[in-house]
Amino acid sequence: MAARFRVGDLNGGRLRHGDWVSLRAVHGGYMSMNRDGIIYANRDRAGKAEKFRLIRAVNQPGLIRSGELFVLVSALGVFVVPDLKTGNLKATKQKPGAHEYFVITPD
Repeated sequence: MAARFRVGDLNGGRLRHGDWVSLRAVHGGYMSMNRDGIIYANRDRAGKAEKFRLIRAVNQPGLIRSGELFVLVSALGVFVVPDLKTGNLKATKQKPGAHEYFVITPD
């Protein structure tokens, strides 16, 4: 399953390891985490609950390039992972598993 989001780099400039970002769904809603860690793309603006940190899978400084694997970390410090039963995203893991990486692709 693939989902598409527009990445907004909150630090400005080119996207780098460790940058804070907002993620906007194709319908316009910002990705947000509720208290239970469930992710929804239903916010009109990007506030604290709508920011995530991109960490390169190799966990080294540098630019994040098209096709590179990365993980998303919520503002509360937990990893964003797919729920393979429902197809939804949630932020509930303390460390990512093998199927919990994302990839950046060009439009």
